[in-house]
Amino acid sequence: MRRGNGPLDRKLRRRNGLPYNPFEMPKGPLRSIPSDRPGPSLGLFLLFLLLNLLLAHGGLDDRLTLPLSLLPFVIILFFPKKGLGPSGGSGPWDWTIPFPKLSILTVLLLVSAALFLRSHRLTSIVTWPAFDEAMFGYFARGILQDTGFDLFYGIGQVPPLYFWFLAGVFKVFGVSLSSLWLAPAFLSAMTLPLVHLTGRRVFGPFPAGLLTCLWAFGFWPNYSGRFCVQYAFYMFWIWLSLFFLTGYLQKDRPKGRLARFLALGVTTGLGFYASTGWPLVAAAITAVVAYRTREEPGEILRFAGTVGAIALPMVLQFLSGQYGHYIQDLWAFDEEGLSWKAHLRNAYHYLAGLFWGIPPQDRISSYGPVWGGILNPNQGTQFFVGSNR
Repeated sequence: MRRGNGPLDRKLRRRNGLPYNPFEMPKGPLRSIPSDRPGPSLGLFLLFLLLNLLLAHGGLDDRLTLPLSLLPFVIILFFPKKGLGPSGGSGPWDWTIPFPKLSILTVLLLVSAALFLRSHRLTSIVTWPAFDEAMFGYFARGILQDTGFDLFYGIGQVPPLYFWFLAGVFKVFGVSLSSLWLAPAFLSAMTLPLVHLTGRRVFGPFPAGLLTCLWAFGFWPNYSGRFCVQYAFYMFWIWLSLFFLTGYLQKDRPKGRLARFLALGVTTGLGFYASTGWPLVAAAITAVVAYRTREEPGEILRFAGTVGAIALPMVLQFLSGQYGHYIQDLWAFDEEGLSWKAHLRNAYHYLAGLFWGIPPQDRISSYGPVWGGILNPNQGTQFFVGSNR
């Protein structure tokens, strides 16, 4: 029985003696994952790790930072699937490593630790909300007090879905600082089962467990879950969409295909109400659906139509209403706004924030990427090595 094709159904797992523990691998030697690609290069991994450590923690001069930060992307673009040192193996990947077998008690302890990190000192680490947190709380409270219904209630800078979610939290638990900080902690915790279930569909049980642990105990998922801003909600919605996407791609399950199609289309369309960065996510999801249904052109048209119909009110409001005025009035695009060099520098900082962090003099908020970036040097290295393959 080959692995790598997603989790097996319960009956098939029982018949083949496979465990139910999400962190446990089958006993005995495992078959290799079919692949003709070479194994990862140890030299390449060490090179990426050294670069990430220098860029994240080396305090390098700007004149040295830019060329070094471009080097990983040059390697990925011009030396794909090639190692710079001794290869870790060739041919099929070797999964005969004796993975640890975790008991149910250990799994429960890991889950408890992840929840503890997200709830410990919920209202005492920071005793007063930041400016943006207060803004979200103010408009969420306004939704409860307003006698009329306005889907786009809020400010033009942020789409309305998070305001409505936070208003629901206030409705249930009351308006308080505890409720304000409970909302992102709850979203951060609810993201974990989505990470695990999505990972099981793509990688199988044990790799999904590792992925969940990275998300459960990684710095950035925990840190962003401490601020009542849209970041925790945005990541939750991305993983929710990935969960429905992987379900939709399971074409070997014809039963319920329409429901999976609608779930993915509705979730992708509502994402436009969650974050201004959603068009990029929606484009990536649509590209995957288009590739998978390339022999069924009508399917991608139905998917695009579903997403477009749901997103259309938000798009029109964004272009013409208060959101449109917000874009038109952005000082960065005025004649006295940012220069083209400043725009390029700003774009570079968005990229650098993912892997290495933003220089202290350029940070504009306490909940932005900090020392080490969103990905720490080790996780960034894994991303670059995986992209190189």
